[in-house]
Amino acid sequence: MKRLLHILILLILFGTCGVFGQGMRDQTYSIKNKRAIQQFEGGTVYYDQWRRTLKREMAEKAITEISGALKTDSTFIEAWALLGDVYGETRQWKESCNAYAHVEKINPDFYPDIYLSYGKVEMADGNYSGAKKHLEKFLSYEKQRPPDIAVAKRLLASCAFAENAIKNPVPFEPKNMGPNINSKDDEYSPTITVDGQKFIFTVRLYSSVYDEFGKLVRERVQEDFYESIWKDGQWSPRRNVGPPINTDGNEGAQCISSDGQYLFYTACERRDGLGRCDIYGAKREGNHWGKPVNMGPTINTPFWESHPCFASDGKTLYYTSTMDGGTGKGTSDIWYCTLDDNGKWTGPYNMGPTINTEMNEMFPFLHPDGKTMYFVSDGHPGMGGRDIFITRKDANGEWSTPVNLGYPINTFADETSLIVNPEGTIAYFASERPNEGEGRIDLYWFPLYEGVRPEKVTYVKGKVFNATSKDPLEAKFILIDLDKGDQVVESWSQKDDGEFLVSLPTDGNYALNVSKDGFLFYSENFSLKDKPSDKPFQMNVPLQPIVVGGTVVLKNVFFESGLYSLREESKAELMRLVDLLQKQPTMTIEIGGHTDNVGQKSDNQLLSENRAKAVEDFLVQNGIDRQRLSHKGYGDTKPIATNNTEEGRAQNRRTEFTVITK
Repeated sequence: MKRLLHILILLILFGTCGVFGQGMRDQTYSIKNKRAIQQFEGGTVYYDQWRRTLKREMAEKAITEISGALKTDSTFIEAWALLGDVYGETRQWKESCNAYAHVEKINPDFYPDIYLSYGKVEMADGNYSGAKKHLEKFLSYEKQRPPDIAVAKRLLASCAFAENAIKNPVPFEPKNMGPNINSKDDEYSPTITVDGQKFIFTVRLYSSVYDEFGKLVRERVQEDFYESIWKDGQWSPRRNVGPPINTDGNEGAQCISSDGQYLFYTACERRDGLGRCDIYGAKREGNHWGKPVNMGPTINTPFWESHPCFASDGKTLYYTSTMDGGTGKGTSDIWYCTLDDNGKWTGPYNMGPTINTEMNEMFPFLHPDGKTMYFVSDGHPGMGGRDIFITRKDANGEWSTPVNLGYPINTFADETSLIVNPEGTIAYFASERPNEGEGRIDLYWFPLYEGVRPEKVTYVKGKVFNATSKDPLEAKFILIDLDKGDQVVESWSQKDDGEFLVSLPTDGNYALNVSKDGFLFYSENFSLKDKPSDKPFQMNVPLQPIVVGGTVVLKNVFFESGLYSLREESKAELMRLVDLLQKQPTMTIEIGGHTDNVGQKSDNQLLSENRAKAVEDFLVQNGIDRQRLSHKGYGDTKPIATNNTEEGRAQNRRTEFTVITK
């Protein structure tokens, strides 16, 4: 799957400027030697088959035939040009540059478009001065095609960036993740849960297939997912994720949700597929993954979809697609879809021209802070190939102009996906580093330098259970940023053990609401400000079955001090109460207001009554029949904590509701 992507990108890069992209095949050849021409034309047949099938052996046969033509007549300039194209499309940069150099030497003006291809392969080989020279030569010719002029100018900008980046390297000390993760096979596409406890990655396994006589039939390549657990200060020996996720087919380019409950990945040419490659999803069921399902036509199209990234808000899926409507033709953009209140996917929405270019954007990774994205692009100014970039979302939801992570994180070679740990200090990536590691492509980690770190996040971890029976419950929970009034997470606790895990920025105040049909909802608020980011916020959530006399403290209903007008941040919680009453149409409730013992009792009594009445009025304004509601002020007569401390008095200042009838 990964190799196919590389080849497709190379064909996009070279297809518009190669010798046979401009119709030269129909021209009279520059030589008369019939044998050389015959060999050359045989090479063009294999070249056509290579571009049509992407089979490497077709490219190798094309190279053999074209090289044969050049042995017959070394002045055959068309053969040198095509040989440069084939070598370039098969990532043999030095050989490609050598072939183009012969074209330039034989007749510098024979084919002006060759200098665009020449510049591309020189950049891919890290020869920025040579690339700059040949790209400028390409632009010196008149009547070049406007799209090719734009490409040349973009590459020249990358040359300038690359030369400056090499002079100003960023801190980068990659370390191999070791034999518990890496092997002689290829490891790539890492993903990690927000608690840093589970690490999932793709492994390309190589094996030989023999017939009954022991003769080698073919080399088999299999892509599967493996996982490792952080234990005792190290990653445990990897293990195959197994069925139903891993199959006899190939699975790759996966992401795990921050809470570890959902796995999204790419699979190609499946019977239930909507295109060549589609995105699939599976939900955790106890200690195993449930049956994966195709994510459906809102996300998947007849085009190519891959590289999913599920945001920590629990409702946004970013991914790569070549669908129509993007910023380029036939290239990949980053798109996203969102879950609506009914659990249906909406979209797809393109991330727009700030992120996407006419070239390829892919491998999005949104950090659990919800505002820092890393992605791969060959369209923004970089080192020449595919580089890793960072963009940040501002308070208005706008993404910033992408910034290249710099050299030597990015090089003249192609870089692939990068992820960052929840603390924002460590990055993980895959790399092919000769004479290092366990195999060809291994997984590495490195300390991420300060300028491109995301915000620190921590996580809230807990369990939802039946307050009466203590049985675990699968329940919906919503987290709201009280400072901004934004909903930041919507998710579910696990069915088998009631556990939930969510990531949150460390500098916020949050409201939690947990609900399940047949139960009264649970309300809480907490602050992560000044909390150690390496220690999770633990929380147990008892849900009360709906019974007469059951009471819920509305901990996220707020009033100004000494007043009874509802603050804006109260409305989210009160809408949960509206929802409960709508789902339980025969339920009646009493809304009770309570104060601490500070001040005059008569004043406290009146204030508590007015606050309870304000809540009742809000419910009526949002469609609840007043006949189902009553309100009462209790003043300071029913404390639930001591009034001798500020913390106790804060608990006594409360609004609650009690079930009168079911």
